[in-house]
Amino acid sequence: MDDFLQKIQNIKDQKLAELNKSITEIQNRELEPIRREELSLKNIVKQKIEQNEDLKVSRAKFLEKSSKMGIQSAAKKDLIEKFVDDYLNNLFKDKSRLKDLLAKNIEKIKDEKGTLNIDENSYNLVKSVIKDSWDIKIDNHLKGFIFESQAVSVELTEAILRKEIYDNNKTALNQILFE
Repeated sequence: MDDFLQKIQNIKDQKLAELNKSITEIQNRELEPIRREELSLKNIVKQKIEQNEDLKVSRAKFLEKSSKMGIQSAAKKDLIEKFVDDYLNNLFKDKSRLKDLLAKNIEKIKDEKGTLNIDENSYNLVKSVIKDSWDIKIDNHLKGFIFESQAVSVELTEAILRKEIYDNNKTALNQILFE
């Protein structure tokens, strides 16, 4: 009987082994898509974490660069304004250059009849060029002149000089200051 019991035990063990093998195959077959999805999700999470880190670094670099550009822009603006101020101060101190500039612009006005608003200093420099037919008004806040007639309007004021100096020298100044 022992032999019979042993055969039954062997058959039982064989059937259990086959059942375990079959269950393992079914589990592997059923779990494989889930494992692939798990791996895919892990990869996606890893990518998102890396992208997040890259984004943080990128933002920090952008903010740093933006801050530097803002500081450079403010410094550039200050330097250019100082250049224009110095240029104008030198022009107003050099009476011959100022006289030539004013005279050339006043001579642009042909035989017009109109009103000349001029500051006293400018008037004293160019009174030989000014025509008697003009109505002259002294305005010491003007720093330059404004001529108006029905056909012509000519202005040469500190604000216009400042703008022209800046516009004419902007590119060269930027190259000198920020190479």
